Amino acid sequence: MNAELPLLGARPSPAESSAMIGRLRTGKPMQRYAFTLIELLVVITILVALAGMLIPIVAGAQQTADDTHCKNNLTQLGKAIIDWRIHVKAKSSDKFPGRLMWLSDSTRGGQLEGQTDIYKCPYDDTEGTDPDMGRPASWNSSWGAGSPFESGSSYLYEVSNLECPWAGPAKWNEWKRWQRKFGNGSASFPNSTGGRPFPASRMPIIRCFHHFDWETVSSKDNIQEVYNVAWDTSFFKGRPEWEMDLPSISGSGP
Repeated sequence: MNAELPLLGARPSPAESSAMIGRLRTGKPMQRYAFTLIELLVVITILVALAGMLIPIVAGAQQTADDTHCKNNLTQLGKAIIDWRIHVKAKSSDKFPGRLMWLSDSTRGGQLEGQTDIYKCPYDDTEGTDPDMGRPASWNSSWGAGSPFESGSSYLYEVSNLECPWAGPAKWNEWKRWQRKFGNGSASFPNSTGGRPFPASRMPIIRCFHHFDWETVSSKDNIQEVYNVAWDTSFFKGRPEWEMDLPSISGSGP
């Protein structure tokens, strides 16, 4: 043998160390890999495609969250009306606060003191400062003129004690109690005593129009995207003109 192998654990001599270093230096260096332009373009294309798939998913999830948020607001407001009736010892289920935001006024029997965000829909960019409450201003020429608006609220409160200009010298809550009892009738308020009553589960008292861009459609009649709290304080979705969902009572359809 030309040389004896070092024993395991033995420390190499200076000469042996120099020889090992020399052999390492003569070895080929490790090659570095670089992306070509085509490979970079492929990676970018894949990332763009993934982003295109993820953006609608994220947007859809946000929309679902906003829809749920508003529905929860309305559901809580419905429950707050029930609590208000108990607090003021109301003897009728047809009794409602004169203003929606009185539900946050403890001096008026409200139980939601300090909870101002509950009156704002997540879709309402104006945060309750739009007097049209999410509806196109053009609608006022045919219906909804003089709708009761409360600054700080996104929602239309149809049993307000504000004056209702198109129902004669009456308040909104007076007109709505009559409509609830007699339907739309053939005679004008308050003279008609005929007609069928609207069901408490389908006649709205609180409404949110912010869930659809009404300016994008020529007809609103068949779009059931208005969120509502019903007379019995339950939740339902319906058309802007809610009577159209009950044609046999309102006379708005067959």
